[in-house]
Amino acid sequence: CVRNESDPRPGQRSRPLRNIIAHGHDRISEVFLRVNLYTSQYEVGCWRASTDKTTQTAFKIPPADFGNWVHIAGVYDGASWKLFRNGQLVAETVGKPGCIPVRGNEWAIGAVGGGGAGI
Repeated sequence: CVRNESDPRPGQRSRPLRNIIAHGHDRISEVFLRVNLYTSQYEVGCWRASTDKTTQTAFKIPPADFGNWVHIAGVYDGASWKLFRNGQLVAETVGKPGCIPVRGNEWAIGAVGGGGAGI
């Protein structure tokens, strides 16, 4: 459920990246499905520290999502990042890198960017 805790109003943006699930979280590389409160978007993609580059696809959060349960899923199919909302494809970005190697077994479920606290 997208609730006030994930509300993009002023005062809620001090830690704007709210991971739904992420693998990596080691300051080297990360693959994520998240809510970005600064841009008010759902995002799926990856980040590499060596290039400080993020490759992702994103979808603007509809106002109707706040206060309601929403199913968000993201995949990389070998050619593009795809983001689904309530079973419908809502965003797609062709590009590399796609699935990147992630060292270690660090997983984050429901954490803000950097893994320091829960959402």
